[in-house]
Amino acid sequence: MRKKLVIIGAGDFGREVIGIVNRINVANKEEQYDLVGFVDDNIKLRDRCIGGLKVLGDIQWLNNYQGETLYAVCSIGTGQIRKRVIEKITNKNIKYPVLIDPDVSFLGGESIGEGTIISSNNSVSIDVNIGRHVIINLSCTIGHDVTIDDFSVINPGTNLSGFVHIGECTDIGTGTKIIQHINVGKNAVTGAGAVVIRDIDDEDKVAGVPAKSIKR
Repeated sequence: MRKKLVIIGAGDFGREVIGIVNRINVANKEEQYDLVGFVDDNIKLRDRCIGGLKVLGDIQWLNNYQGETLYAVCSIGTGQIRKRVIEKITNKNIKYPVLIDPDVSFLGGESIGEGTIISSNNSVSIDVNIGRHVIINLSCTIGHDVTIDDFSVINPGTNLSGFVHIGECTDIGTGTKIIQHINVGKNAVTGAGAVVIRDIDDEDKVAGVPAKSIKR
């Protein structure tokens, strides 16, 4: 049976999620979705059509929804905001699927939490643990025994080596490279192209080669 799906956040990545869902529908005959529309708290977007989908309303639209189970994924790119939005949703009829582009490769033993989105051309090694509402964007490599906590974002072209731990709501910038056994704290940020060879504290922001703290 096809599942009704709403995308939370009518931004650029939301349009990419439409593409991921369409690819899933083509590749997977058992897991099919009907895209219902967007929800977004930006009142200026109300009733607009974005990527072929209508903006239905705000988060309250989801909380007021009645009927059969409705599935939702959050495409907001900032982890802390994504967490706050999900925490506002109180409707028990809302469920959060895992969306994985059909060409993502896994070696096995992975664990993936609800609401997580994995874009195309990603390679995920053995025994990887990915939390809830994580976004892994295009063309990343996730090494063996990596842990990515809830609401984090792994931006395009990132390489995570074995036993890396990414904390909750952390933003790993485009093209970041992190060597093995590194712990990245929660609410942290790495700049684009950073090469991380030391642990990163909670709330820290690093950039450069090798990466150094630029803001606490």
